[in-house]
Amino acid sequence: MSATLTTPTNSTLSYLAPSSCPTLQTATTTVPVPTITNTTLTYPQIPAQPVVTNNYIGNKGNLLLWFLIIAVIAYLILYIWKPTLLQRTDAGGIPTGVADPIKVLIAAIIVALIIVLLIWLFTRCRA
Repeated sequence: MSATLTTPTNSTLSYLAPSSCPTLQTATTTVPVPTITNTTLTYPQIPAQPVVTNNYIGNKGNLLLWFLIIAVIAYLILYIWKPTLLQRTDAGGIPTGVADPIKVLIAAIIVALIIVLLIWLFTRCRA
């Protein structure tokens, strides 16, 4: 990509004295304008570099992302499903039918850890 600059050669300045100033007269002068020797601007061309990515699931950043996604999905499934183990209990130890959010969160984290560990093991053996 390039651009070309054009410069004027000379510039003429004129000053016309007002009629109220009889001592001043009209003056005209020519002022030289400096010229630019290199009028073409060029931008360096950067060669394309190959992009190297690590797209398999064994990457640590990917595992953390998978852990968060699986934990959220497991939490939603367990909260809606309400297994007896994750329900609140009354004074007699009988489940009330209401999901306990802390128990559901702990269970979702455990499920996510197990699934991410399995994913890591399978991708580790493949790589």
